[in-house]
Amino acid sequence: MSVKFNKSYWYFVFSRFLGVLVKPAFLYYFLHKNMESESNLLALVYLFLAGVFVILSIPAHYDFYKSFFERRLKHIQMRSVVQGYLSKIISHVFLVLPILMAAVFLIFDEIYTAILVFSLLLSEKLFDEVQRFLLFDKKFTIWSNIFLLKTLVPLILSFALGYVFSFENNHVLLFFAITIGLNVFIFIYMLPKYIYLLIRRAFSSFKKNVYNYIIDLKKGFVLRYFQGIFHTNALQVDKWVLSMHNYSTLFSELTLMSQLSNGINIAGNYIFISNRRSELLNSNSNLNSLWIGIKVPLISIFLFCSLLITMFVLINMQLIEFNQLPILSIILIACTYTICTITEPISENLFWRVDLNELIKTELIHIVFSATLGYLIVVFYSPYYISIALFLGISLRLGLQLRLIKKYEH
Repeated sequence: MSVKFNKSYWYFVFSRFLGVLVKPAFLYYFLHKNMESESNLLALVYLFLAGVFVILSIPAHYDFYKSFFERRLKHIQMRSVVQGYLSKIISHVFLVLPILMAAVFLIFDEIYTAILVFSLLLSEKLFDEVQRFLLFDKKFTIWSNIFLLKTLVPLILSFALGYVFSFENNHVLLFFAITIGLNVFIFIYMLPKYIYLLIRRAFSSFKKNVYNYIIDLKKGFVLRYFQGIFHTNALQVDKWVLSMHNYSTLFSELTLMSQLSNGINIAGNYIFISNRRSELLNSNSNLNSLWIGIKVPLISIFLFCSLLITMFVLINMQLIEFNQLPILSIILIACTYTICTITEPISENLFWRVDLNELIKTELIHIVFSATLGYLIVVFYSPYYISIALFLGISLRLGLQLRLIKKYEH
């Protein structure tokens, strides 16, 4: 997907970065107010949206998007392609719902909270389908308008209603409920009418569609699906380990710093990935071309230094506080996201040119290493330094990816 840096694209970048700031700001509000249960709940949901939401996603949209955006099929044929795409999505969601439900109800003790979080994840799937289509269609202005609406309206309404009706202790749940309603509204509003008919047809032959989807899954999707899950959770291992122990404030602060550091990743994606898709897919690419000489590491380090300087200024001015997360962990978290940003062009290239079994092995080595070391640090050393485990794991992952690039260089 080639991107021209016009006004609509910069509006898209602005709205995306505003979203990056809103999430940690919302979390910090509850930390600052010493509302431990609220901040812990929000941090857990952020983790689920980052690490568990991916199980609802499948790479089935590739064929549909290729046919739709290249406009190489007639109207009747296109309806058939859309029908197949919808059937795959519905079948996949049906198959993974028990896994999703089990994960949600295992982590969230209160039944109404679990139901709300489960509904939030499903509604995010609807929203994600709309936004991804707009992104591929390069409708950046519409994407940004919808994203800002979805980002700001639930936040403003939850604060306003919480203040008027004294819902402060249920502020986060109110935010989730409004987000769910808005996600569903956006999906219904944006969906063409003929899609409803196709969805109804997909449900009418539900059993057949599920059976056919399982066959397709075995043939081609399953490896890419699991690779996507492992890749998405590469930066979540420390938070998964810590969430299983009773360190709610530390977990919230770790999530907060991770959210802020994710800005490095997002900036790197816009600079190194979004405008270089065709180049990153090139089988002749080597490390020099992927890193544009040394520009990728240098710009990533610049973003890292900028974030740390900003954080230390805010901390010294007492505009932000970390009561449990030590300075070393703050630095290591930012460094971990920087290393991941440096690896993203490599990951994108390897995804299209190497055996997926090798990629999955690389991700698994990192995840098992980081999780094991993280558990040992929490139990036998100090949970406040669990970020050491993820930093070393991501560094190991970088080394393994560099080895793969060298192996497949021409």
